[in-house]
Formats: sequence, structure tokens, C-alpha cells
Amino acid sequence: MKCEDIKISDGPIVMDGDEIEIYYRIALSKEDFAKGKYIEETYNPDIPITIVFSKQNLLPGIYDGIKGMRSAGSQRCFEILPEKGFGKRGWNTIQENTTLFVEVCLARIKSRNIDE
Repeated sequence: MKCEDIKISDGPIVMDGDEIEIYYRIALSKEDFAKGKYIEETYNPDIPITIVFSKQNLLPGIYDGIKGMRSAGSQRCFEILPEKGFGKRGWNTIQENTTLFVEVCLARIKSRNIDE
């Protein structure tokens, strides 16, 4: 997986089971990403989305891309290859065997998983 940290905070590292707040953008090509042509975007500064960080809740490529990020404010870009995304089945407007280009900002860890 190609991954680039844009900003690294000094907060705690996200762990499996943590409830986290994120913003993200997804594009179907590097060119689309550079032009701001996203298929999905949640960068409303007032309303991050809340997810539970776990392999069961996320596409493998999203999980791998967020893994190791620090709260709050870390930002990372990464590619999700088809086998870690929607693969041969595709989804909605995403055709089969599509590489996704993603940017995630970890706004904060809302609650920690304490069942370690």
C-alpha cells in the first residue's frame, strides 16, 4: 500500500475498537484527486463522521490506511488496491477492480477501547 503522511500529530495512536472521528475524501484516480473530483467527501469541519476502528467495520484498505495514525489532526493519503477495496464486485458507482485514492484526517479518538 502506498501511503503518505501529510501531517502527524503527537497524540495517542488509534487502536482496534476505538471510536474515532474522521474526515475523508475518496477519488477514482490521482488526477481526479488532484482536481478535487471526489466520489465521496466528508470534510465538513463541523461534522466529522464517527466510526469504530476495527477490521470488522471497515474495508481492509481503509483499516490499513488509518492504522498507526495519531489523534488529533493527523492526516494521511493512501491508495487502496482493488483486493483491499471492492475487488471484482465493485460497489455503487465504483467499477470492479478499481484502485481508490483516499485522504483521511483523524479528528479525534472519541472513546478508547479498554478491552485489551
